[in-house]
Amino acid sequence: MRDDSVQPGTEPHSFLMPPRADAAIYLVADNDPVDDTLVALGYRYVDSSGAREHIEIMPTADRAAEADALVSIFGRLVADLEAIDARNEAIGNPNDPASLYAHIFLYETTEALAIQNAVKRHLEDPRVRTGLLHMVRLFPPDEVVPEPEFRGMQHLPATALRSVVEQLLSLPVTVSYDLRQVSAALQRAGLIVESYQPATDFERPFSSLLALDVSRNLREGRGHGPDVAAIREDVRARLAASQAIADWLRAEHQRRVATSQSPMLRLNKQPFRLQASFNPLDAGDLDVLRAFELLENRAGLLDTMIQLARPTRVRRDAGRAIGPMRLINVSEKGLSAFLLFSIPREAEDADLSSGAFGLILSDGEPDLVLEPRLWSSMGCDLMDPWPNDPPNFLRVRMFRPTYNGQFFQDVKRRAGQDGWWLDQSFVDFNSAKADNFLTFLGAQVQP
Repeated sequence: MRDDSVQPGTEPHSFLMPPRADAAIYLVADNDPVDDTLVALGYRYVDSSGAREHIEIMPTADRAAEADALVSIFGRLVADLEAIDARNEAIGNPNDPASLYAHIFLYETTEALAIQNAVKRHLEDPRVRTGLLHMVRLFPPDEVVPEPEFRGMQHLPATALRSVVEQLLSLPVTVSYDLRQVSAALQRAGLIVESYQPATDFERPFSSLLALDVSRNLREGRGHGPDVAAIREDVRARLAASQAIADWLRAEHQRRVATSQSPMLRLNKQPFRLQASFNPLDAGDLDVLRAFELLENRAGLLDTMIQLARPTRVRRDAGRAIGPMRLINVSEKGLSAFLLFSIPREAEDADLSSGAFGLILSDGEPDLVLEPRLWSSMGCDLMDPWPNDPPNFLRVRMFRPTYNGQFFQDVKRRAGQDGWWLDQSFVDFNSAKADNFLTFLGAQVQP
């Protein structure tokens, strides 16, 4: 802050954002907590042809108007993604350079929650329910039945830019990495051209979301404060600043790669394709139920993936991981291998306990823990302490075929003695059963 300079952050790379986005979609959402409805919803689509945007402002708390705004914005999103899907289908080869990569960006995770809650409020609206089926189709083509391997999934369809900036950059800002301070710092450093400079009525010390008094002035008709046009312009400015930050992050990643430095953005994605198993225009009640079940499964897995994409130190401090651990000894009995570790004091209060499902043992490398298809090759169980185990030790059990497998032995060589991490992955025992039951019910329906 003394030098007003942009410096490297706590992590050299981020697994929350991809290095390529031929079609970038930016969203802004503001919620009024008094009325519990959206006040503003903004959409910007950027590709090689330029940028276009659409902004909806809701001056009243009318729920029907909120539903109309959701349909308007996400109708555009779905139409744009369908066009990308059609092009990539026509190309037919994901390795073709002409294939398009698509990604969704918000600045704050709070905005994603506001959109999610708005959708929940309108599940009785058939247009919104159809939209949920389209949300299922945001996942790449694969079987409808959820599987532990989650095959074909390219992780994280959306990114909260603030989380990426917090990982990668140390900025001259106070208290909060909000859009106003972050974009202004990057602009002063000459890294971006356009920053978010809110008008006086919109400026907040540590947040760039719409202030409560602005939305209340609008909805209560007090006759002073920003009107619909001013709020629309503020949303437009936030969309533009978010795009400027995302563009710079990708450009900086490319600069580092070109100069043989470590890559900065490491979220691995494939050219965008829509889920092909659902037809939202021909969906019966059982299809809707199946979609809800699938969305719950995907939401749970995506939440786990987002947590696993965070640095090991952050995962440990949040109680979701234990490490770095020191391997003391390994003993094999029957069909099990028992590994004894000593753990650092910082990890003694982790939320992981014996009997927890979905634990994975690795060297903490994100390329491993972010690949669900590899979790079974690192799966383990946390044991209750044996009688003579010291208090700062923990014991892990693995099936011997898993422990002696080539994959885990390679992990063991990389981790050595002191580089071990225990993480919580995602396990869903119910979705496949529910889908099988829905399939059974569908077979009973007589024409």
